[in-house]
Amino acid sequence: MHESEADDSPDEKYQLLHFWHTRNINDPVLLDRFTVNNVSIFVAYASYKLGFTPNQLSVASGVFSGFAFVSALILPPDSLALSILTIFVLSQASYLLDCADGQLARATNTHSEFGAFLDSGIDVTSAMFSFGSLFCYLFRYHYNSGSYFLGDVSLLVGFLFILTRTSRFFLMQNFINIFKQREINLRKRRGFAEGLGRSFMDHQMSLFGMALFLVSASSGFALYIAQSIILGTVAVRYFLRARHITKS
Repeated sequence: MHESEADDSPDEKYQLLHFWHTRNINDPVLLDRFTVNNVSIFVAYASYKLGFTPNQLSVASGVFSGFAFVSALILPPDSLALSILTIFVLSQASYLLDCADGQLARATNTHSEFGAFLDSGIDVTSAMFSFGSLFCYLFRYHYNSGSYFLGDVSLLVGFLFILTRTSRFFLMQNFINIFKQREINLRKRRGFAEGLGRSFMDHQMSLFGMALFLVSASSGFALYIAQSIILGTVAVRYFLRARHITKS
């Protein structure tokens, strides 16, 4: 059977193999392409078989991140390993669903402007809840153990990290909206180096940073500080690029 004939058959088009082949479309982040996308695609396929929509997966993603934040407030402040592991699992589930909603929309060609708007809004909210939960719990943990300085540092690093991550996101969206065609042309020229750089700043890498606190707190803080500096630099770069484009 020719490929064109297979595409005309809904039964063939929406099989698991079709989902698998579309899992990495429009995703230049190497870390996601080799990790979470290979798991979330099964969630996307199962959701399709069960009749869930991409928008419903987006909402579910936000709900799990909310669970992570609530967990940070109620988990025992003297149980570091169990608490961070719980927050990590809930946050990872949130990100898994966030990846699955886009994969489901692309695989079934059910994407919409409202869906993209909903997904973007929940993405930001989920990031604030997920990473806010980590630093909120670390604050409680250090204050409970009498390490008030480290507790204050946790809040400061968490605030700066969330600030740079969310501001960079909104600036990127605004840049694309205003200079859409220029951004599309730039994206076409991006390759391995771009994907590698974005992998370090990616949501998934930040989630792995949670697990670092179980091994070395200083390494965990170092990762989030490094990401904050780079994301802040990227945010400034958007302003410089916009200034250059308006003058050209």
